[in-house]
This record gives sequence, C-alpha cells and structure tokens, in this order.
Amino acid sequence: MTSVQRMPRPFVHAPGQFDGAFWIEEQIWGHRFYDEQTPWLTFLEFMAVFQHDASLNSAPDLKYKPQRQLRLRNIVFNNPHFPELQRDPPLPDAEAWKRWLALMQRGVSQTDPAGLAELQGRIPEFQDFARLVGYLQRTAIEGNSNKRWSSKFVFPFGPTALYEDLRVNDGGASNDRRFFARSGELLYMMLARAKAAPQLAPLLKARFLEEGSSTDAVLRVLQGVNEPAPDYKPVGYLPYATLDEYDVLAEDWLFLLSQKLPQFDVLPHLVSMTGLHLLIYFLRRAVAEVGDGPVTFVCEIVSPRKTAVRDVALRSFERNQALPRVAVETLLMSVRSTPEWQHAISDPEPLLAAAAVLDSKFDWPQEDDLKSLSVATPEGLLKELVEKALTRHKQHVGKIHGSWARFIGLSSRRASQRVRYAPTDSLLKALVFANVSPRMEYKEFLRRLYDRYGIVIGEGQAQSFIESEEADLEDFAENAARLEERLTSLGLMHRLSDGCAYVQLPFAARGGKIDG
Repeated sequence: MTSVQRMPRPFVHAPGQFDGAFWIEEQIWGHRFYDEQTPWLTFLEFMAVFQHDASLNSAPDLKYKPQRQLRLRNIVFNNPHFPELQRDPPLPDAEAWKRWLALMQRGVSQTDPAGLAELQGRIPEFQDFARLVGYLQRTAIEGNSNKRWSSKFVFPFGPTALYEDLRVNDGGASNDRRFFARSGELLYMMLARAKAAPQLAPLLKARFLEEGSSTDAVLRVLQGVNEPAPDYKPVGYLPYATLDEYDVLAEDWLFLLSQKLPQFDVLPHLVSMTGLHLLIYFLRRAVAEVGDGPVTFVCEIVSPRKTAVRDVALRSFERNQALPRVAVETLLMSVRSTPEWQHAISDPEPLLAAAAVLDSKFDWPQEDDLKSLSVATPEGLLKELVEKALTRHKQHVGKIHGSWARFIGLSSRRASQRVRYAPTDSLLKALVFANVSPRMEYKEFLRRLYDRYGIVIGEGQAQSFIESEEADLEDFAENAARLEERLTSLGLMHRLSDGCAYVQLPFAARGGKIDG
C-alpha cells in the first residue's frame, strides 16, 4: 500500500458530483481520469477552471462556472452551409448573407438565430466571414474528429475561446462528462497544490487571459455576449494533498512559459508535457499501491532493423500497461488484512458483516446488489467485487496508459506489430523545450530525462537492463546515437567534437531569436 496519506473522500453520491457504481479507482487516482479525455481536452478543461479562478485555488471544495459560448460554436461547428454559398462568380455580399442567415435560421441550436444578423454589420464582406470561420475550423482542437458539434473546440486564442463540453438537444444544453471528464479539474488541483503555484498563477493569467490577441477580438465579434453556465460546478476529487509529481509538473510549466516562444507556440509543448506528467502520476500511483519498483519508460529510437532495445521497450510498455489493473486488484484484496474484515468473517452473520465492510470502503454492495447476488461467503462476495471492478476498469481507466502514451507521441507501432515506447519528434521537441535553456551537454540531457521522467534511452541509465542481459551496453549506446541523429535533424543538437555534444534550442545560436 502507498505510504502517501490520502485526503478524506467526499460524499460519493452528491447529486451530479461523483458518479459510479464503486469507489475503487477513485481512491487510487481521483475522480476522475478517463481515456476519452485526451491531454488537449484536459488542458482546455483546466483553462475553463482557471478562467473562473486564476489564483490556482487549492481549496478542495472549489466551485467554478465555465462558459458555454453556444453562439460561437453554432457558427464554427454547426454550420455546413458555406460550400453551397461559395460560388464562382461569388454571390453579392448582401445576397450571400441573406441566404446564410436563412439557412442558419433552420439549423442553429440553443442560440437566437435572429441575433446572427448583427454579424453582417460587423463583417460586411461575406467571403471574409467565410474565410474567418474556415480558419477557425482548420485550427480547431482535434477538428477532424467525428465528435458532435457541441463537443468541438476552437483553439484557445483567448478568454472567448474557453468553454465547456455540452450535450445539446431539443430539451436544452447540459454539461457532459464524456470529453470533459474532470481530468482538467484534477490538473488544476495538481498545479494549485504544487510549491510553485504562487509563481505559476500570475504567469498563466498574463499569458492566456490578459494578453489580448487579434483572433480573440474576432471571436468576441462572433460570440457577442459571453454565455456562462447557469450553475456552479464542484471540481473533482484529487486524493493526495502533496506529491513530488505536482511539483515537477509545475516546474516544467514554469520553464516552458519562460522560454522565448510566441504566445501560442508554447501550447503544444505544454500539452505534450502535461500528458507525460499525468501518465507518470497515473503509473506511479499504481506502483505505490502495488509496492513495485520505480516507473520507467524504456524508449527505442526507431531503427530500420529490429534491435534488442526494441524488445526491452516492448516489455517496458507491457509492464506499465498491466500496472493499473494490478493496482485495482491489490487495493481490493488488501481488505483481507484489515481488522474489520477479520471481525466480519468471524461474525454470526459473516456475509452481511463482510458486505458492510466492503460498502464502507468501496461503496459496494448496496442493498439491492446484495439481494441479487448468489454468493454465500465473504470470500465469494469479495471475488464478485473484484470481477465487477476489473470489468469496469477495462472499459476506460484501463485504457488510459495506452491512449495517452499514443496521443503524446510516447508509444508507437512503427516497424513493429506490437506497441512499444518510441518517442515522436513532437515529444522530443517538448522534452527539449521543457528542460534546456539555451543548451545542455548531451549526456546530462539523457540523465535528466531519466531522473525527471524515468525515460531510459542511453547506456548510462540502462544499467539494470544491461546487468540482467536483456540488452548489452552497445545496444543502448547505439540507441543514444540514433537519438543524437534525430535531434540533429530537428535542429536541436550541436556536436563540437567527438567528446562534446550539446542539446540546444533552435534559436540559442542566434542570441535568442525565434527560429522561423
């Protein structure tokens, strides 16, 4: 069991706050992480909370009121009419506006179509309007997904672009927890509980909420008056008051925001590093439950031919993939060693007594559950709970490691039928920008990746695998050499001599000027 003290859990069945048939995964990781909420959507949900309270408020009972911006979303994502209006030669502006407004009159949802007419006065040339909306569609977050229009998000150009996920139908609009599943709320609390929160909060506020952008000004024209949600929402439940993982996450955010990058160029790096940190949190909490060794990611730098490092990277991935399931089972089976369970199994009514113990610890079984079960012993009841919990785990939480590793570019099937850790160029860039300013000796960079994130690439960090003869020193040395080649091709590496190589930012050699 983990030695980190968990915070008191909230009342599980508070209406609309904490759902689910059990309180098991939530004890290990919080409420909640969800595989369909990608790191980008996690960041957007975080910004919805941060927009409401930019102080990084660490109060566990924090509530916030996100924006809805339904008019903006209708214009950008519930608007398939431009192809039939963009003709050659184009329609006169007045006629194009008239036809578009008539089409939108029949198609908009949960916003006043009559209010759209004011856009013609603000943007008289219809083709300019169409190009603007097309730009917002092309730059949308995961814009090519097949999500419903009310679950699509414009790029976070500024405060107007921040809003919550919604389910929209004839009955109205309601908050949905499929794509904004609370992971962003947990991210907010992690950063709020980090030691660097007082330094991070004003920097984030200045960068994303106060620095006005021309695109956000245009979004204000499209949206008109902001639309706040009708009710305040409580944030989720994060079990641990303090963790090293929170501090390292906040340090990386501070480091990235201090880099000489344009306002929005830093966002992909922030999202990639946030996804990596959440993955580390997810796996380390599982390891703490299981009582296993440290979390590591043995990364193959992809080679044209199969290497011994590839096999180690495959096993590294598979071990980490199994950890969350083992953690759930370990937590459940640990009840056997508690005094409450020992008293229950010697009770005159052991089944009822055992059910009371499980209900107090895991919110199961409820009275109706117990009536429908065909078990006769405490051990049978516990086995039933384990089976149900693992079935639930497979549906979403058990997929998080694989989904997030793929999304941030940490894992790949390239040149192999099986998934292993093999970082993409985008993740490598994020790792450089989050750790190097303006340059760092290459071996020190490899050590830092291992010490900070558990990433194993070169021979210096692979001693345990070399000693166990899973691969030899030369295999990992070649792996490190391939990474050097990759970084060089990305403009992130400079070798002065055979014994002196530096990882550097692409603008370091030009006195801080941004590349491109």
